[in-house]
Amino acid sequence: MNLKDLREWLEIIPPEYDDCQLVFREIIEMDVETPEFLVAGDDPITAATIDIESREACFYNAESYKKTSKE
Repeated sequence: MNLKDLREWLEIIPPEYDDCQLVFREIIEMDVETPEFLVAGDDPITAATIDIESREACFYNAESYKKTSKE
């Protein structure tokens, strides 16, 4: 997915979802008998940057972002 795709996708989301938190969802386990039930781990996205050299948009969870900040 590139930023253009993300921008287009965001445009179709109704405003009533504006307060939704962005998370990275990792599927941990799916039940093969009832696939609508899954176990997932959600990690909130707390920061974003553009890596100019690699031309990548980077999203960070709190732990990763702490590693990039200078203390």
